[in-house]
Amino acid sequence: MWTIAFNTSKIKEEEYMKKVILSVLIIVGLVCGCSSKESEPEKNVEIILDVQQFCGMSEAELIEKMGEPESREEWNYEVGNLYSPIISCFYNNNEFEFMLNSDKVQRISIHADSYNHTDGDPFTFESKEDILPMFGITIEDVKYAKKIDTNSALRYQDFANIKSFWIPEYENNSFDEVKVDFSDLFE
Repeated sequence: MWTIAFNTSKIKEEEYMKKVILSVLIIVGLVCGCSSKESEPEKNVEIILDVQQFCGMSEAELIEKMGEPESREEWNYEVGNLYSPIISCFYNNNEFEFMLNSDKVQRISIHADSYNHTDGDPFTFESKEDILPMFGITIEDVKYAKKIDTNSALRYQDFANIKSFWIPEYENNSFDEVKVDFSDLFE
């Protein structure tokens, strides 16, 4: 009798072990199968300027980050009867213009060499998906943004800390100007 009971428990133990081993093999197979998908190789897109870090930055903080501007202009932005005092700080041979109002960066205008010089080079991209990373913006950042693409101009609105990211004109995978607004001031 003892032999039969011992054999029965041994059979149950063997069945249990088979189930455990089979379960482990299935889990390992699923994990390996899911991770074996080849992911797209990451493109190495050159960052022109990580724009998000400048949102709301004061002039003193801007100077600390970028150094003394090559030039600085004080002017008034007019809309109807409203005037807003603006300070523009220019860097890198007018490639970057930071516009401040109430001591906060409100807009960044970024210009390629082709913007100021007819023989200069524009900003170039392989695909439109490359444009945002050139300015430190991820596709995830604009997931819920309003996107307007006319195939000659591109704009993303209301995402992260950015009110508007705008390329007024592009063609042949190149552009020469970007405007990044952190508020409604210039709208």
